Amino acid sequence: MPDFTNPRYIQHGSRRQQRAHAVLTALNLWKVLADFRPVLAGTIPLNIDIAGSDLDVLCEVVPADTQRFTELLQKHYGHRAGFRLKRPVINGEASIVCNFRYRNQEIEVFGQAVPTARQNGFRHLLVEAAVLEAGGKAWRRAVRQLKKQGMKTEPAFANLLRLSGDPYVALLELEGKSIAELRVQMAQHAIICNR
Repeated sequence: MPDFTNPRYIQHGSRRQQRAHAVLTALNLWKVLADFRPVLAGTIPLNIDIAGSDLDVLCEVVPADTQRFTELLQKHYGHRAGFRLKRPVINGEASIVCNFRYRNQEIEVFGQAVPTARQNGFRHLLVEAAVLEAGGKAWRRAVRQLKKQGMKTEPAFANLLRLSGDPYVALLELEGKSIAELRVQMAQHAIICNR
């Protein structure tokens, strides 16, 4: 499994990952937001993206840095197509969500006062990466197929694993399981488990 905290892994990854690297580099995003420990999450790092998948960048933004973070986003990306900046409460945490487009690519920058490695988006990324490693190519194809049918990523995984309840919470219950443990669970409960 790659080190998802280091964006270099996408530089030589799939064609779509290489494009994501080129876009984020052209935007100078890693340097602009370096103080906020940006991490690329979502489907592109997992190579399960479909047409229209966006680039999800997670950042750690402590309350004292909220204004500086939003000012950086406005200064560097406010002129980009579709620029929007919202401040919703997500999972009980004040959040900043910034969306814009660049080179026909949707980009979402997400900030919370939670270390990026502990944010749910990153935790989901790690669980999903482990499930894909345990499930092999058949799982990658199945997730993509459900996404093409309009299902979001976490619900697609939960559906294939037959997890009940809120898929975003249910996936986190798999956190820390080994590949072997995941394979056992997948064999017992999953819709597909062929490698």
